[in-house]
Amino acid sequence: MTQIRTETRSNQLVSMNLLDAAKVSLRLTFPDLSGESYRAMFEDRDCSPAVAEILTRGEGMLFFVHADRIRQPHLVVNVVSQSNALGSTIPAGQEIAWSPSLSPTQVQIVDLLQLLRLPPLQIGFRRIAIVLSAWDKVADEGRTPEEFLAERLPLLDQYLRSGADNWVWRVYGVSAQGADYEKENEKLSDSQRAKLQELRALDEPSMRIRVVSEGPESRDLTEPIAWLMG
Repeated sequence: MTQIRTETRSNQLVSMNLLDAAKVSLRLTFPDLSGESYRAMFEDRDCSPAVAEILTRGEGMLFFVHADRIRQPHLVVNVVSQSNALGSTIPAGQEIAWSPSLSPTQVQIVDLLQLLRLPPLQIGFRRIAIVLSAWDKVADEGRTPEEFLAERLPLLDQYLRSGADNWVWRVYGVSAQGADYEKENEKLSDSQRAKLQELRALDEPSMRIRVVSEGPESRDLTEPIAWLMG
């Protein structure tokens, strides 16, 4: 699928004209909402009428997760072990203020997906593409997006695989720039440094794109959208 460079905005919606592989024109519309809109659903159990209307009218969901900013759960036994290793102790009876925002990433995601299946939202669409953005920051770990999901977000992985809410899902690793340029000043091998220089030299920025999923790796950012549209 190839994007035509046109875009319109109206009432919190963004519309884009696209061409599919057969050069057939189609129009894609998606919500232009801040992350706070969705955060309020989890932290405050509140969903504005505008967000609810958009969600219930949708035909599929792109769910972005920053691959390098996943908040992991902190088990008490691990915290105690780390404190002992550092030669410090945790005061007995110490209270730590908690808020929903401190919840692990996978807990927040699973809860949101469950909320979408319950009244009053009870959305009708079933397809969801989990997009692991900034894939270049974790690609060197050698995992596929599916393996990454199972290891780093096991609760989400098990929830989706269990079919509890009948999601039809797929995982994508997406990098818009192809590599982590912040590592350029670090100690890199000759091959790694050559790869970065090769990417920087590309005349077309779109050639740096990486989209990794079940099939062959591609440079087509609309691939998850095409899958959502069936």
